[in-house]
Amino acid sequence: MFPELKVFKIHWGSRIRIRVKEELINAFLSQVEGFNYLGLCGECGGGSNITISSLVCMKPLMPRTNFLYLDSLEELKNINPCLLLGGLDALKILVIVNCPSFSYLINAEEFLGRYALLPELEGLCFEDLDTFKALCNGELPPGTSLSMRKLKYLTFFRCPELLNIFTLPNPQQEFEQLQVLEEKGMKNISKGPTELLHLPKLQIVCINGCQKLKVIFPTSIARGLEQLKELELECCDQLEAIVAEREEEEKRIDKVVFSQLISIRLYKLYNLKAFCMDNIPLKWPSLEELSVDSCPKMKTFAASLN
Repeated sequence: MFPELKVFKIHWGSRIRIRVKEELINAFLSQVEGFNYLGLCGECGGGSNITISSLVCMKPLMPRTNFLYLDSLEELKNINPCLLLGGLDALKILVIVNCPSFSYLINAEEFLGRYALLPELEGLCFEDLDTFKALCNGELPPGTSLSMRKLKYLTFFRCPELLNIFTLPNPQQEFEQLQVLEEKGMKNISKGPTELLHLPKLQIVCINGCQKLKVIFPTSIARGLEQLKELELECCDQLEAIVAEREEEEKRIDKVVFSQLISIRLYKLYNLKAFCMDNIPLKWPSLEELSVDSCPKMKTFAASLN
């Protein structure tokens, strides 16, 4: 299909519907000229629907697609093998919206080959996915990786089955922005040993409406947030502390330093007791803005300040 086509912007189906903040898309579009966009929306005019089998004609475009938008595709359960086999090595932004059967980004059980998955991916956005549970289901075969080393922007919005964000073994993630909105079932941001999770490039964290979260960062993760600049938490009813030790952590953390943190905004956190309730010295040498509003149980900012 169009072998000489170098730049394309194709949208098949209804208009784009993304309700989360637009930093994800705008940050990408501001840096890229001549990007290739492919949008596939299952809801078409006249009551007809696009099916997965009908997307075969788009496969020749997949290896050249930089921005892929998938909306209301009822049969879509994950992005493989129907999309990955077409080749998504050039993909930088992936947005998945309102796909009722979408459960995992990757299903390891369907992989036989050995290769890197989504090696150029910079932005991921999941929105209104009723059955979405995790980024990856199962363990990928040896030689296949989903490291997503170039991932910068990660957004989740109204995915009620999502219980945690990080489930991959040894995930040193390079992303800069994390946005989690109205994930009412999520209890922890990570699953498994937290000392394996490193977020050295994370700069902006925005979490809103996650009703079951009690702690944002275990201390083993918090001590590695070397570039965190902005922290915004809102309407998390069960949140008790932002930083806390986990019971299974064997090594005690001597101190936590947020060397680049400039702004902290805490709003309507009705159960929040402190930034950190454990006796761990905390430092914020660059802090310029601190806003605490409607946090009635907060009696002290931290048990130990240094």
